[in-house]
Amino acid sequence: MNSKSLHNFAYPTADATQLTSVATSLAKTLFQPGVNYYKVGVDLLDLSNGKHEQFDMLNLTPNNTELMMLELTPERFIEAAWDINIGILSAEKECLRSDFIARATTLAQAEGINVLYLDFSRYESIEEVLASSENDAFFEAIRSISKPTLLWFDNCDMLAPLDCSFTYHLRSILTTRVDGLVQSMFIANYDSLQLLFRNRRAAFYRSSMHITDWKR
Repeated sequence: MNSKSLHNFAYPTADATQLTSVATSLAKTLFQPGVNYYKVGVDLLDLSNGKHEQFDMLNLTPNNTELMMLELTPERFIEAAWDINIGILSAEKECLRSDFIARATTLAQAEGINVLYLDFSRYESIEEVLASSENDAFFEAIRSISKPTLLWFDNCDMLAPLDCSFTYHLRSILTTRVDGLVQSMFIANYDSLQLLFRNRRAAFYRSSMHITDWKR
């Protein structure tokens, strides 16, 4: 899992076991209480200038090389997401709790958070999504958000292709905000999420915190 904590090193390093208090704090803030052990490591991304970017990773099981997610409940999500400004989250559809969207939506609305939901599976193409007048309020709200807002991009597999220009438009809106008002959840199948967030050419490359297990 890539957290929102990002550290830049001014020197090349192959050390992938550095511990950071930021990542530990993130784990304890987000995930269920009762888990007494957090293994914290890093994913080092080589940069062309010889430096590295460090992405903190959290692991439930000691000495397990497979990254395993602690369960993020709707309650913990709504309680913590705006406080630490996660920004963009992603989840595999078949691994997400069946009641996660409904429960998180109810909790968010009870806190006065504006909730906007779009199910892309109702449409044949991204062009149809954009042309539908029923989505005007959704996209207008994205452009003019002025209060805490939760955005659901459900079944958003059609955003994954690298030639989808609208995905790049979304990136320009969602990744440049610094006010911490918006939390966005992208839900799709495994292959689509890999293309959206793990392909180096993708608009949202390494831009999300993944909340379901990548394991395959």
